[in-house]
Amino acid sequence: LNAVPFSAATASDNAFDGSLVEAVANEIPYYSVFGVADEISDSAEVDSVLNIIPGSVPETPDPGEWTMLVHRTGLADIEVSASAVPSANVPSELRLTGSLPYDPDIIGFSFARNDTVEAAVMQSENAPEVTITAPTGGEVFIGNPLILDWDAVDLDGDDLEFSIEYSVDDGITWTLIAFGWSNPPFTVDPDLLPPSRSARFRVTASDGFNDGSDTLDASVIILKNKIFDDGFE
Repeated sequence: LNAVPFSAATASDNAFDGSLVEAVANEIPYYSVFGVADEISDSAEVDSVLNIIPGSVPETPDPGEWTMLVHRTGLADIEVSASAVPSANVPSELRLTGSLPYDPDIIGFSFARNDTVEAAVMQSENAPEVTITAPTGGEVFIGNPLILDWDAVDLDGDDLEFSIEYSVDDGITWTLIAFGWSNPPFTVDPDLLPPSRSARFRVTASDGFNDGSDTLDASVIILKNKIFDDGFE
């Protein structure tokens, strides 16, 4: 993720005093906002907003023509730098990213280019709800594909994107294995995952701002596809 320290607009805005480095050090969650701009069509959109539990400090982009505006309830907007990186797949596209510490007063984000707003997303009333339906826990997977399935509901009717995480230690730590997935199910190849006798999956749905997640209720066993070697010491 690319990010920049989030500066307070005024001395009274204590929720934003400090930087992402300090937020991560104090285990404060932070938002990462992703967007895309197309230079041919001269258009832009916000892809998703993720509320991330700190694990590492995001990088700081150099100042440029793109910025991110943070909209807050009853408070002035705050402007921070945003990164704009050329897409590896579409030459005319720029991938936009901005990050900042979490604050409950935030109600929306906009990406602006040279002070002109190009894309925005505002918080809808309801967060999506996710329920993992398969596997159910207790299963053993040895080389055969694992079908991760779930139900998702958004009362606002928003389009949803899903991220999928994998844990080898019964949910203590998590590794992102898929991002921007559009619909269930998701097929997992156990041979591509670290083996674990206490594996769990977590699915998070995002409507572009709000998110909701569900974690597998009980762990499963993931083994390598070998008769005499399951990948463990």
